[in-house]
Amino acid sequence: MAKKSIGVLLVAVMAFVACGDGGKAAADAAMQALQSSYEGVKVDAAKYVPEQAKGIDAALAAVRETVAQGDYMKAVTEAQALTSKVSELGTAIAARKTALTSAFDSLNGAMPAVVTGLQTQVDTLAKAKKLPAGVTKEAVEAAKVAVPGLSASWDEAAASFKAANLTDAVAKAQAVKAKAVGLMTSLGMTVPEALK
Repeated sequence: MAKKSIGVLLVAVMAFVACGDGGKAAADAAMQALQSSYEGVKVDAAKYVPEQAKGIDAALAAVRETVAQGDYMKAVTEAQALTSKVSELGTAIAARKTALTSAFDSLNGAMPAVVTGLQTQVDTLAKAKKLPAGVTKEAVEAAKVAVPGLSASWDEAAASFKAANLTDAVAKAQAVKAKAVGLMTSLGMTVPEALK
């Protein structure tokens, strides 16, 4: 097994020497393959897994520097290793998209009914001669103003989701959820499990 590994390494070294350019062509080809595979996921990576994308960007810059220094064999090895990390990045992006979609879907199932319920509660409390214990007139007045805005904010979150802007959609949905929970609590409503 060791003889076979040494033989493979010797063939690789001979291929670099035989190129006549010290392996520059092989390093350039490896860099082009790497950049091509990264370009295919770069935008989504920056959007869904920004920390990993920054790591790939830094590693790519390091490989470029290795090429610039003329260490072509090392550059080929680094480029190949980074290409496999770029492949893993695609998996991470898919997982993040799935998680964001699931988070939005769970709220999307509950939020329209919550907004309708809040509006009904506001209308009922506004007409009430006596408010329930723990509910203030100020809370009802604040909810009168806030509930229509809540509906508009939810519509924005839904529009972001439809535009495949998943991170923005979930951030907006979470903000609507937090506001809805606050309003429900101030109006003496039971917060549904989907919003807990």
